[in-house]
Amino acid sequence: MLCRLRWPDWRRFHYLVGLGEKQRARGPGALRYLLPGLLLFVAIACNRVSGEPIPDVPQVELFEVQTATALPVATSTPAPTATPEPEPFEWSEVAKPPFVGPTLVLNDGRVLVRENRELGDSAVYDPESDVWELQGEPLFPAIASAVLPGGRVIVFNYGFRNFVWDRTQIFDPDSGLWSEGPRGHFDERVRAYAVLDDGRILLIKGVDEEFDEIYDSETDSWQQIPSSIQFSVLIDRAVNASLGQGRYLFAIRQGGLWIFDSALTSWEEAVPPNEARRDARLVELPGNKVLYYSGTDITGFTNAPAKTVEVFDPSANTWSIWQPASLVDEDLFMIDVWVVDDVGTILGEFAPRTELDVLDGLLPELGLYDPVQNQWTMFDRTFDTREYILLPGRRLMRVDQTIAGEISAWMTVLP
Repeated sequence: MLCRLRWPDWRRFHYLVGLGEKQRARGPGALRYLLPGLLLFVAIACNRVSGEPIPDVPQVELFEVQTATALPVATSTPAPTATPEPEPFEWSEVAKPPFVGPTLVLNDGRVLVRENRELGDSAVYDPESDVWELQGEPLFPAIASAVLPGGRVIVFNYGFRNFVWDRTQIFDPDSGLWSEGPRGHFDERVRAYAVLDDGRILLIKGVDEEFDEIYDSETDSWQQIPSSIQFSVLIDRAVNASLGQGRYLFAIRQGGLWIFDSALTSWEEAVPPNEARRDARLVELPGNKVLYYSGTDITGFTNAPAKTVEVFDPSANTWSIWQPASLVDEDLFMIDVWVVDDVGTILGEFAPRTELDVLDGLLPELGLYDPVQNQWTMFDRTFDTREYILLPGRRLMRVDQTIAGEISAWMTVLP
């Protein structure tokens, strides 16, 4: 159940769009010289179609010209062309969503999308029938969602202002209806959340809060638990991954790493990694290990992308460099990751490390890592791609949206 918004980083989006314009400007040299003539031809053609008179042009006196007899031209049978091999990641266009917004893969493999605005709609996509169906209208805009045991979806807000805070809403995929969920004791100071292995949801509050909250879908209620004062002082949004046995690793936006024990409802600071970073991301690997990637340098003021990708092993309580990342072009850095199977096949999205790399023509790429062969297969990524959604059966869905707002969707099966 991994589904993320792939390209909402508008700063990166704008300079990549700028690259697209620069690349087109660098087209074949001949185009720059033929373009004036082409425009003149179009102007004359348009003049004829419109019926407007063409301005008089000077008459030129004609002279008879002797033409030479053409010599016979030798002909030859063209060499046979090789049958093109099938391209990896062959994309087939599928039904486009009626709108774009936060998405979530449901337990049955369908995809829920919410139009995140006042009086917005929701829709569900069935990859088996390739059909989008409009559902009920959500009660209010929200940014966070999670699938509960039994398949229902809970939706709520955290970490941002100007949203509804003390309410939750429940979506029933069977009926397609939205209903009011249980009210908690949280507000705009909620900074992070985690879906626990047993299906409960932990909401972590902000600075100097005495209690955090856990939602239990079996009792359909929120329960207050003691908060860690040290952790609350430092937290400002976070991402998390399960370490197994009821323990969870949190990466704090400012660079800290903490472990939450759901049985003891307690926090402890994690062993520091080799390269600390701001805005890091986490993903769970087979064997309860965690991949620590993306983010920016925390030691200086350059905001340069982190140089390494690391793995945390909770059984040894140690960090190590994830060597497969070194097999990729050093001018690319990993911005998103999906774990495809239990073997450890990784789908990674990469972006140019600096804007200079972009201006030099380096494009963002999508890569598939084969742990058996210890190699990546890299593929070009489109500028218009807004999101990748990994579905059951190694199917990958891609949602594109142009600058003009045109939406399209594509599907492929990962090798």
